[in-house]
Amino acid sequence: MMKLSVANDSGVGVTRFGDIIYERIVAMIADGTFPVNERLPAEAKLAEMFGASRPVVRDALERLRADGLVVSSKGSGSYVRQRPDSSVLKMVPVGSLADVQRFFEFRAGLEA
Repeated sequence: MMKLSVANDSGVGVTRFGDIIYERIVAMIADGTFPVNERLPAEAKLAEMFGASRPVVRDALERLRADGLVVSSKGSGSYVRQRPDSSVLKMVPVGSLADVQRFFEFRAGLEA
């Protein structure tokens, strides 16, 4: 998988290309480019759109499924399940969306 170097808080870091594709797809879901309940373009089309390989796109789609933003149906493709809350996207980097969701799930369990 292609890796791109980016600075983080410590000034050093590595970001996978799949993370960048994930962030771009999340942003496109958030802004309505990919509407809720609609089918995402095929892996090959997404790979072409982002200038990435299909395995990189597959990795990004897996993260989207894990975050509950898309659902995949074998032979039918991937569909947008829900739109991320735009206030969450403004408060934290998109790359940590899964961490924010896990935090809220943790709090819900504790506060219940």
